[in-house]
Amino acid sequence: MSPWFPKYSLPNVLVSNSGETINNRRKWETIRRPEILEIFSSQMYGRTPTEEIPVTYELLTENKGALDGKATLRQVKMTFSKNGKAVNALLLLMLPNHVKGKVPIFVGYNFKGNHSTLNDSSIIYSDNFKLVRDSTHQDWIRGVQSGRWDYEQIIKRGYGVATMCYQ
Repeated sequence: MSPWFPKYSLPNVLVSNSGETINNRRKWETIRRPEILEIFSSQMYGRTPTEEIPVTYELLTENKGALDGKATLRQVKMTFSKNGKAVNALLLLMLPNHVKGKVPIFVGYNFKGNHSTLNDSSIIYSDNFKLVRDSTHQDWIRGVQSGRWDYEQIIKRGYGVATMCYQ
């Protein structure tokens, strides 16, 4: 057992929250599956808002010569606002230049900032990346997570990438 993580045992997937044994398909589909999905919604991923939230988009930068001319790199600020509150998110979008029209896109969060996915000085540090404000900290280094994001291969194969910092 790791000294960093508390002892933990997973719940039995075939026993409902009320203690009922799940021993057939009907019970699984009507009782346990919805319970497990609720756990994921409330504890893991969060719920999709049910109310309408206005969003505005602002193209901050566009570099048609990214990756030695193979890609176009765009940075888009999205502002979600409602009831006097506004939250910004910074999207990094990388699209192949050799493909015309629509392209399939890999979408994924990054956890150390858009700047961590590629060693490119034009990538803006997100205002939401508040874990680190010290330029000597490892997470502030551009491209520190680039081994997880193979932009070259993805672009070469005709796909795009869209990512933003989880924070």
